[in-house]
Amino acid sequence: QAFLGLLGGGGAYVSGIEVGGAEYSFDDRGCHQTEPGKPASSAAASEKERRVLGSATMTPARLRKIIRSVQREFKPAKEQRTPYTYDLVSRNGNHFSTALALALGVDPPPPSLNALANTANMAANLLGSLAGQFGGAMGQASANAQTP
Repeated sequence: QAFLGLLGGGGAYVSGIEVGGAEYSFDDRGCHQTEPGKPASSAAASEKERRVLGSATMTPARLRKIIRSVQREFKPAKEQRTPYTYDLVSRNGNHFSTALALALGVDPPPPSLNALANTANMAANLLGSLAGQFGGAMGQASANAQTP
């Protein structure tokens, strides 16, 4: 069975997927395999919830292949910035848990798990869009002011 372990509170959560007797998670240091229920982070955190996401029946070799495949898509923050690099808002441990659950063929974690990061991402995109529009409008106004 695949389990979702949640740590944290106040709207910010850290998650991992337990399958095959180990828990898999991702943070700014990269992907981790730990004992179930034990966070990879040294931060003081306690497990808040554990949910069954479904059952995945496969050979150990197939399981390792799936896990390696998902882990290749999630890189530590220290590496050169790419779409696969850790980002607190757009590519965090909850995104990893969702990707691994889907790759295993079980239900993904609830969308509310990443609600805080998703809200922050939307706000950053909105601010970037508004800044671009404002900058574009200012550039146009400046060009119009210089036209004889």
